[in-house]
Amino acid sequence: MQELSVSCCCAVGCEPCLQFTWGSALRYSGLRSGTAVLLQLAPRQNLGDGPLANLGQLGLKYAAASSGQQKRDEMSNALGLERVNDELWQRYCCGPCISCQEIDTVFTFYRDSLGYSDLRYGRWYCCECTRLTTAIPPAYNPTSTRRRVIPYPENIMRDDTPGPNYPGLTGAEFGYSFVDGVPTKNETPYIAPLSKDPPARRPLLPGFLQPSRRPK
Repeated sequence: MQELSVSCCCAVGCEPCLQFTWGSALRYSGLRSGTAVLLQLAPRQNLGDGPLANLGQLGLKYAAASSGQQKRDEMSNALGLERVNDELWQRYCCGPCISCQEIDTVFTFYRDSLGYSDLRYGRWYCCECTRLTTAIPPAYNPTSTRRRVIPYPENIMRDDTPGPNYPGLTGAEFGYSFVDGVPTKNETPYIAPLSKDPPARRPLLPGFLQPSRRPK
């Protein structure tokens, strides 16, 4: 991970904090996270002993891996990343490691691409460790000196920008999303542009768990 601190250990070093931090990373990428986070937590439930319980556990793990891999697809499209050698079986076997990798990718994107050079995880003693913080003042209050939590892209309003590297991007009434790594103003509340390549259907998942083919 890019930052070694108590907050970082709290954010990614224990369950269920890791999955909530992963969900926060999805939101920082401009994606929805609710159902995906719940699916990541589901396999940690004890279903008991016996063949049916074991089968159910395997099914929950597959659903979690499939949902997580779909979010990885969406994150790659949003942040403009090239994907190499990432397969569903890897997430099935090493889910927490993959989640840490994606969290770290978003951290690096905000630090290097958006310009938050002093990026850290939030204060653990304030229950903010799943969020990202900075001391760089916001555009609407350039004289501020206090450390602040960076808002999610959909919550950035008309008087702020996605990051220090984009000082001219103001006036986003409905926040931002990311298209190939470039901040783009949302035209309506919390709606990101469609990906060029709609996500494929997963043949073993029921309809309500299929990846959305509509704008987020």
